[in-house]
Amino acid sequence: MLKPIELHPQGIRQVREVPELTRTCEACGKQDLSPNMINVMMVVGSPGHPTIAPFQCPQEEHWACSPECWSKVAHACIDEHMVTLLNYHRGKVGL
Repeated sequence: MLKPIELHPQGIRQVREVPELTRTCEACGKQDLSPNMINVMMVVGSPGHPTIAPFQCPQEEHWACSPECWSKVAHACIDEHMVTLLNYHRGKVGL
């Protein structure tokens, strides 16, 4: 469905986070330090109408402990948060 990404080390930009907080996996409840967890930040950059500004999930970040939990958390954010917000914003302009 999506265009494949290339996994060349020089093409992947990594962001370093200062280890400080314990995070809780939103799928299974496991707790660990944030550098050991995977986060999800969901943004709709083009909501489908020129008068609707891009928006981000109000929770800003979701956390997971593994790729499997990350997938569950990301899909839950889409289904439970982002679709609702997208429909709300589009409904305000009559879409």
